[in-house]
Formats: sequence, C-alpha cells, structure tokens
Amino acid sequence: MRHAAHTLWLSFATALPGLLLPACSLERDFDVELPPYEAQPAVETYLTPGEPFRVLLTRSAGFFDSIPLDDQELLAEILLSGASVRIAYGEEEVVLAEAFGADVTTGLLFNYAASRPVPANYVDSFRLEVDLPDGGGIRAETLILPPVPIEANVFEYGPGEEAGERRASLTTYLVDPDPTRVDRFRKTLTYDPPDSAIVQDFVFNDELADQARLSTGTDYEFSAGDTLYVFVTHVDAAYERYAVSLLAAVASNGNPFAQPSPILGNVRGVGGVEPLGIFTGYDYVLERLVVPAE
Repeated sequence: MRHAAHTLWLSFATALPGLLLPACSLERDFDVELPPYEAQPAVETYLTPGEPFRVLLTRSAGFFDSIPLDDQELLAEILLSGASVRIAYGEEEVVLAEAFGADVTTGLLFNYAASRPVPANYVDSFRLEVDLPDGGGIRAETLILPPVPIEANVFEYGPGEEAGERRASLTTYLVDPDPTRVDRFRKTLTYDPPDSAIVQDFVFNDELADQARLSTGTDYEFSAGDTLYVFVTHVDAAYERYAVSLLAAVASNGNPFAQPSPILGNVRGVGGVEPLGIFTGYDYVLERLVVPAE
C-alpha cells in the first residue's frame, strides 16, 4: 500500500452541569500501521442469452491507493491483460479474446469477449476457466435460470392532492415459478431511456412469501406521461449473496469504525490465487410503460 499509516481523529467533549466552566476537548492522533495490500484478480461476468460472451477481468486495489486521474492510465492499471479466458457448457467451449468495450444498455465494462451469443440453455452448467499470465488461475460455475414473466404492472394515484397534481405509484406482479423452492429476483426500474436515472435496483426472494403471486411497489412519485422501464431478472443464490455483500461493503466504505465487510463471490482460485468476483447468468424480462392519466 502506498500510504504506510492512516490517521484517525478522535474528539471528546465533556461538560460539567451546574458549573460555569467551558467544555474540555481532547484531541489525539493515532498512527495505525496497515499491512501492505496485495492486488488480487477480480472477475465480473453476467451471461445473458442472445448477447455475446463477455468477461471483465481486473485487479483489485487498496482503499488508500492513489487513483490515476487520467482514464487511460486508470484502465491500464486495473485491467488485467494477457490471460487465457474460456467458457464451456455441455460439449461446447468458447474462447474469449481481449477486446475492451461497454454494454450500452447496462453500462457494464468488459475486456474479454467473443462474438458468439450466449445460448438460452437452462439445463447445462456454464464453466469459467481463466489462466493468468503470472501463473495460477480462476474457476467458476453457474446456471442460467429461465426468465419469469411479469404478470401485471399496475399504476395507482395517491390521495391528498388536487386532480392533475397527484402522483402515481407502480406495483409489479410476478407469478412464483415454483412455490416449493426459494427463488431470487433482481428488479430495476428506470426512466426512459433504460440506462437513465435509476428509481429502483434491488434483489429480493420469495422465502417468506405465502402466496404464489409476488409483488413489489414504489412510492407515489410518477406523473402522467412519464415513460418507465421495468427490468426483472431471475438470479441465483450466488448472485443474491454477492449483491447483498456488495451493498454492505459500500455502506461501510470510509467508516473506520465499521466492521470489515468482505464481498462474497462464487469464483475460486487455483495455484495460490485468491480471486474476487461473480460469475453468473440470467435471462430477463423488460417492459416499457407509460404512466396513464387519472
């Protein structure tokens, strides 16, 4: 790590009630020696039927590491090049070449890709094999779960305001694909276009649901004529665990008194490598909605 120590400032104030004395404040500096941070390879891959095979392979960085201000320098520092990347399923194997780019819909980056589209294969496991240029490798396995249709999207105007000024809420209904098991979903709600401002983005499951019909809703925040996109994916337990741990890590970021919050992925290392990240797949349902007038 480039910074050998981190200074924590602790301030204490005490006041003696009933006495006209100024409050005493004490301030002390503590130097905490941090161990050197070793960068680890990190993977982020989402296999979506009909879209090309894509993998983002990077290096992790220490919290106190300096970050290059130049975009090209930053990419050169974090992108991990020179690796051999393969994804196999059934009897098929797809070799991914280095090719930097971004998905215009999701905004996700990738630096390894193949033009071959991901099949709508909900039976075979997909296996990731990465051989790193410095030795060792990364392995992971996942299934692509079939999409779950949206049964209905229902708008409802709230009370308490004059006609023409009231806002509408949106409730999205899904049918539980199998009430005997726990299913997990990710819902994203945005304005038009789909990659614009995010209204909702969260993962939920049906573990506590006692009905075959699932619903998620919003506050009263939409006006007549607003265009919205509802994006629902059927995700697995590994992605749910990853997403929840990622949110916890972001919440504790920058808080020196918070408990460490590791990011829980599903990739494993070989040859002494300790990778981070997620290798998963999903199919999705996307619906475009226009908020109706009252």
